Amino acid sequence: MDLFHSANMRMHCAKTDPKSLNIDITGAIGDSFWGEGVAASDVRDAVQGAGDVDQINLYINSGGGKVIEGNAMFNILLKHPARVVADVDFAASIATIVACAADEIRMAENGFFMIHNPWSNAIGDADDFEREASTLRKIKDKMLKAYMRKSDLTEAELDKAMNEETWYTAEEAKEAGFVSEITHESKAAACWRGGVQAFKNAPAALLAAVEDKDEDEDNEEKSDAPAEPEVEDESAAEAEPPSDDSETDSDSDSDSDSDSDSDSDS
Repeated sequence: MDLFHSANMRMHCAKTDPKSLNIDITGAIGDSFWGEGVAASDVRDAVQGAGDVDQINLYINSGGGKVIEGNAMFNILLKHPARVVADVDFAASIATIVACAADEIRMAENGFFMIHNPWSNAIGDADDFEREASTLRKIKDKMLKAYMRKSDLTEAELDKAMNEETWYTAEEAKEAGFVSEITHESKAAACWRGGVQAFKNAPAALLAAVEDKDEDEDNEEKSDAPAEPEVEDESAAEAEPPSDDSETDSDSDSDSDSDSDSDSDS
């Protein structure tokens, strides 16, 4: 089995046989507030390094990230002649666009598939904000086309779903045509938590799972923390009156030194 790893260790790739490639996308897409994520160049390098393959098995557990990176991943996978099969534990925002490059999407029974309008940060005057709004509308149009490639929903229905930040369960995603098969429950589907709280309609079950996971990790860190060393109470030692039998103390110290020497020799 040939292994490929991205520099940031967020994406893992493996060739289990000469004609297939496994790509694992976990965490943010592109650099984000939560740290370094999976870049489109990681996917490109993995696909090029794998050579001639018939199938790409794509695993996704991601809450999204940078639109430009996700769109590039979509195009890389879409253009590749191999059949692409995506297994989704959790996909939100631009991660769902990456999934839509697949010929087949399978989803964990307890997973989520969330679509919404693209976000942006802008600084400037009214003209700058108007240009940014125009760019966001163009990005949304491209995203709608990608969703229509997989979904059975109309463009108007998808537009409404994006406006409302819609969280599809596996069953709902299958009804909408995004997913062709529902697989077993996955622990990982409830583990992705980077930025989930930032979404306005995040399901209560997902938020609860995030809180439980954070609490478990906090407890684990506390249990693994080294115990604080005991500090001798120097004040108590200073308060103890000195012995009057100084001669006896001296003899005892001498005997103690001799015993120590004997122990060292043995």
